[in-house]
Amino acid sequence: MPHLLLVDDDEDILSLLTAFFRKHGHTVSVAEDGNAMFAALEQRTIDLIILDVMLKQEDGFSLCRRLR
Repeated sequence: MPHLLLVDDDEDILSLLTAFFRKHGHTVSVAEDGNAMFAALEQRTIDLIILDVMLKQEDGFSLCRRLR
């Protein structure tokens, strides 16, 4: 199954999405901000990133541009 990385600063949303995707057989990692996202990407192979647009430190659009 694909390994998903969920990036969101809302713990409730992360918890809900993590439970949903794990229930459907996916491997899930989480990150609360851009620094944690890039650290997770260095540690493991990620197949899909689900990225919140409205983060506190750096918005999701900016992080997406940095990923490219």
